[in-house]
Amino acid sequence: MHVEVGPASPESAVAFVDYANSVLDRDVADLPEDVVDPFRRYLAEWRSLASVGAAFHWDTEVPADTAEYLVLAFYRLAQRLEKTAATSGTAAPPAAEEFYRLLVNALLDGLVAEGNASAEFAEHLRSFWPGAS
Repeated sequence: MHVEVGPASPESAVAFVDYANSVLDRDVADLPEDVVDPFRRYLAEWRSLASVGAAFHWDTEVPADTAEYLVLAFYRLAQRLEKTAATSGTAAPPAAEEFYRLLVNALLDGLVAEGNASAEFAEHLRSFWPGAS
C-alpha cells in the first residue's frame, strides 16, 4: 500500500511526533510490542524528515495487511486519547493537528486505493475517526 503524507509544516510534524512519543512513553501498557516498535520507528523517521526545515513530505510502501493492523491500533489509540482528553482536559497540542489530519487521511486513502475489503475498512474507520476531518 502506498502512503504519502505532505506537504506539511515541519513544526506540525515535530509537534505531532513529540506528542505521540509522550503518549507512547506513558500509555502503552495494552499495546502489543509489534505495534509500539513500528510506531516508534515511524516517529523517529518523521522527526528526522521534519528537522530538514523544508516542507515535510513522506511517502512509503507498506504491505496492506500490516497497514491495516497498524491503522486499527492507531485508530483505537486515537479513540482512547479523545475520551481521556474529554475527561481530563489534556489533548494533543493544536500545532500537531495539521500533521495528524494529513497522516490519518493519507493512511485511510492508501487503504481505499487498495480496494475491496481494505477500502470498506478505511471508509468505516473514516466515519468514526476522532479529529480526522
